[in-house]
Amino acid sequence: MQKEIEDLFTFYLEICPIDKAGAFSKEIFNYGLCERDFSFFKKSLWEIKESEIDQSLLNFYSQNYEVYKKLKEYKDFFEKNLGFPPFKLNLYWAQRVFKHESFTIIAPTGIGKTTFGIAISHFYPGKVYYLVPSKILLAEIERKLNLIKSNKKILVIKKPEDKEKLLSGDFDILVTTSHFLHKNFDNLPKNFELVFIDDSDSLIRQPKNIDKVLKLIGVTDEEINQALEIISKKRQAKNFEDYQKIDKLEIDPKTKGIVIAASATLTPKTKRINLFREILKFEIGSSSTYLRNIEEVYQLVSKDNLWLESIKWIKKLGDGGFVFLSDDYNKQDLENYLSLLKENGITAVSYEKFNSKNLKKFLDDEIQVVVGFSNIKNPLTRGIDLPQKVRYALFIGVPKFILSLKISFSPLQLFWISLTLREFLEEMEKNFINRHINFLKKISYLKEEEILANKILKERIEPLRNFLIEKINSAEILEKIKNHPRLVLEKRKEEFVLLISDPRGYLQASGRTSRLFPLGLTKGLALLLTENEKLLRHLEDKLKIIGYQTKFKEVKEVNLEEILKKIDEDREIVKRVFKGEEFVFKDPIETALVIVESPTKARTISNFFGRPARRIKRGVTIYEISLGNLHLNICATMGHFVDLVYSKGYYGVEVKDGNFYPIFQYIKICQNCGRHLDFSEDACPICGSNNIFTKRNIIEGLKEIAEEVNKIYLATDPDAEGEKIAYDLANFLYPYNQNLYRLELHEITKEEFLKRLKEPREINLNLVKAQLVRRIADRWVGLYLSEKIQNHFKNLNLSAGRVQTPILGWILERNKEIKNKIYFINVESEGGNFAFETTEKNKVQELKKLFKNNELKIKIKIEKTEEKKLSPPPPYETNSLLRDAFNFFKFSSQTTMNLAQDLFERGLITYHRTDSIYISELGRFLAREYLEKNNLLEIYQPRSWGSQGTHEGIRPTRVSDVNDLIEEMIISGRRELNANHLKLYGLIFNRFLASQVKEAQIMEALLKIKLLDLEKETKEVLKINQLGYLQFFKNIRTNEIKEGEFLVKKINIKRRPREFYYSQAELIETMKTRGLGRPSTYATFIQTLLERKYVLDKSGYLIPTSLGEKIYNYLKKKYNYYVDENFTRILEKNMDEIENGLLDYKKVLEEIFIKLFNKNATH
Repeated sequence: MQKEIEDLFTFYLEICPIDKAGAFSKEIFNYGLCERDFSFFKKSLWEIKESEIDQSLLNFYSQNYEVYKKLKEYKDFFEKNLGFPPFKLNLYWAQRVFKHESFTIIAPTGIGKTTFGIAISHFYPGKVYYLVPSKILLAEIERKLNLIKSNKKILVIKKPEDKEKLLSGDFDILVTTSHFLHKNFDNLPKNFELVFIDDSDSLIRQPKNIDKVLKLIGVTDEEINQALEIISKKRQAKNFEDYQKIDKLEIDPKTKGIVIAASATLTPKTKRINLFREILKFEIGSSSTYLRNIEEVYQLVSKDNLWLESIKWIKKLGDGGFVFLSDDYNKQDLENYLSLLKENGITAVSYEKFNSKNLKKFLDDEIQVVVGFSNIKNPLTRGIDLPQKVRYALFIGVPKFILSLKISFSPLQLFWISLTLREFLEEMEKNFINRHINFLKKISYLKEEEILANKILKERIEPLRNFLIEKINSAEILEKIKNHPRLVLEKRKEEFVLLISDPRGYLQASGRTSRLFPLGLTKGLALLLTENEKLLRHLEDKLKIIGYQTKFKEVKEVNLEEILKKIDEDREIVKRVFKGEEFVFKDPIETALVIVESPTKARTISNFFGRPARRIKRGVTIYEISLGNLHLNICATMGHFVDLVYSKGYYGVEVKDGNFYPIFQYIKICQNCGRHLDFSEDACPICGSNNIFTKRNIIEGLKEIAEEVNKIYLATDPDAEGEKIAYDLANFLYPYNQNLYRLELHEITKEEFLKRLKEPREINLNLVKAQLVRRIADRWVGLYLSEKIQNHFKNLNLSAGRVQTPILGWILERNKEIKNKIYFINVESEGGNFAFETTEKNKVQELKKLFKNNELKIKIKIEKTEEKKLSPPPPYETNSLLRDAFNFFKFSSQTTMNLAQDLFERGLITYHRTDSIYISELGRFLAREYLEKNNLLEIYQPRSWGSQGTHEGIRPTRVSDVNDLIEEMIISGRRELNANHLKLYGLIFNRFLASQVKEAQIMEALLKIKLLDLEKETKEVLKINQLGYLQFFKNIRTNEIKEGEFLVKKINIKRRPREFYYSQAELIETMKTRGLGRPSTYATFIQTLLERKYVLDKSGYLIPTSLGEKIYNYLKKKYNYYVDENFTRILEKNMDEIENGLLDYKKVLEEIFIKLFNKNATH
């Protein structure tokens, strides 16, 4: 790529790492710094790092150089003391310590968190406090600390007399339990440089310990109280504006000590956990629950035979099993089951007796299996991390909730029944349920007797309870439940119960078999013995709703011998890792930075893998997650971060010797009026404000992380604009990290993300060149014409452009056509309803007269009828989505694009800026799954809609309809989608499904109709014989037709324009047809016309203003070449050819330059 970059003369201001000077891309990629600094040092940046150089000469790179030198010292220290080099992850953590950062350690079991803690405790200057969760670990940590030779004195508090040494202060490294901290805080010094917390859960259980840890590193009570006040205000903020107004805490973390905390398994309930975020700029995260490598299989077994079948399987699968009883069973059943196991020669223990003694027996193969329940509250389903031992999870019955349909006042029962019945209710009834369901979730921990004892709560719940009783007693509802393809209704002890699968219980329980370790994820086996396949499929559906895609296979379909072999191989590797054998010289975990454009997208991706840790660097939020062999930092640029300068060359492009040198600066925006500023401006020239936002801090933060990690993935949007942002990022980050890769995400799903990580590519410079041409042409034409009209009309808020001006012309042309009016006549009769047109006023008067005298008749003749197949419409692309969103919901184009962007970033739809209607094999499979789930497989007819290109059509990314999304929001408690999001998603979902099912079959008639002497032939749909795609997307209507002569019962005559004003949707369709704009820019151009007040939006229709007319007429007269749509159409065609490597981008720029500025580019 470096050689090709020499053909791109891009120049960036403030890019040189040493002196923040400007530099060309070729300088950055050749030396890592600007030409001037290279000439001074006679070395590249990478050679400078390895040299002994006076640090004061390195200016802005001085701290980076210091950290790098410390890192080299640490590597030597580590290897000298431990006999092997530190892992890359270890070095990643060490760099952050040397930058004086506090952070959470997120890493797989056995990767050396403790080894790092011990090494850094010795290496880092000053007092260190090492906190462990239990007394058992004190001796082990002491032994490991003593392996390292340094001048530091170690004090481990194991017995009462050790406290005297503590009071004397004669130590450098202090090791205690968290409990000791809690009880003896007043006796501890408050000047620790580093606190290393080996187990965050022990800290979270005692929230006040958080305050104590902060005080140990020098944080004052006053600062803690200020931080708590800010935390409370943030919780109470009603909107983003309120949030932005909250005062920032003026504490520099570098004036305090450092806190390093291991990741938590518990979810913190206390607001005090946020003290770390406010004061030290990091949050404690957790490892993933959905990251798995599990073979998921089932066997259908009669209910009476479940226990005996499980015994056969335990004997076949062997040791290292967790057995989970479903909620069909109680504690006495569990005891009976243990007795049965014992009778059959299987050594087992219940979850209640799985203590440290029995844990050792389990590890030593003296206990074969541990038995618990498969609900999320059972201790065996969570928090147990034994990658060296747990091989399989055996489920006796599908994990489930058993809901009695005898409705009580239990909030939990009411919640689940409400959620289950939603899909059988009418819209108004669903709304009634929705109003109560969130409240029920909040109080779901309360028991029925607590509700009955509280009059206010009882009265709040009673209307819903009465409504549910009415519905449950409805024979119609019961019949719907019985016939449901996934729900199970049973009669037990004279009452009906509803069986609902428990997806979270299953995920947590089966997750014990697949754990992170240095080579990735251990292989595991989950075997469900189920008496009911409907319930198993219900579990699959609910797992998909919460973001986990799986399809259970029958156990006879898999090669069990091979699976068990892989499972056992993984356990042997883990055991060797734990023993420190053989593995220590392998370094399987790499660290990486993933950069996307939007913060929502960054958060969505990180949440695929559990609750991420968060840190804040220069105001940028970074999410940290572990994928086993890859440790990721995910953050966002918030779109473009550089743009062309204004004050140099030709509107930001210098031209010399036939070459074009675009000069880029950090984006600067006036926070008061929104104007973009030139690099040379410190105050807004329009409003005078000094409140200027710059994206410099975002990139400075990214540079710091880039130097910490092993590689960088540029995952900006998959189009030319996203490619240019990736290229800009590469320029700024290459000096700090040369391992740069491009990721192309077409949908934001876990599967797509993991897939693309395995197939990164280089930046496509042809796409970059095309985008450069687009940006420069927009700047040249736009600013050139804008300056002309601003000067002529004495108004700095005016603008023009190569696309916005031609489409303004279309709107004006349509406005002229509107003056041509016509009569529209709608008549209703027993024979049918029809519409006519006429321009003759006399005809209209005659019709009115006849109708008034009850003499107006319509003649209807059916010429012929025929059965026809009606093909479904294709899935949406950008243009058709914008059109239908307006037609159905009156959404403006900007509203639709914003809503679609939200849906895309939340992983619900594929990329929405596309002109493709192609549907991939995965998309077709999703349609099949949904139809199968809803007993509609007989109408499935997959279509690809053309050949594969860069993008797909717009489709959902998972098998979730609108009701599923609502259910997911209710369960998760998140309210990220509003009613408009759901409307648009429903439209996309239904259109996609329509594209993947059979044609509709209709009866169509050719009619001859006569009203007075107005005659017309028309085709009407008489009836629908087979719905086909119409059950998802109804784009026709039927008309009941009778043949004969009928009296007109009603007539409606309106005189209106033959052509209407452009709607936004119609204008975008015209832009596409006439080759102006791109899917990514359609809505933007319309928004610009509205902002400049060239047009007004009235009920979705675009009406030109007198200002718009004046501007267009002036430009048309003076600069017709640039506002003619042919100019832009040819330019768009040229850019397509540049993207495909068929045309030299410089020739296109040269042609525009000569015509616009009337100069030769070689002078």
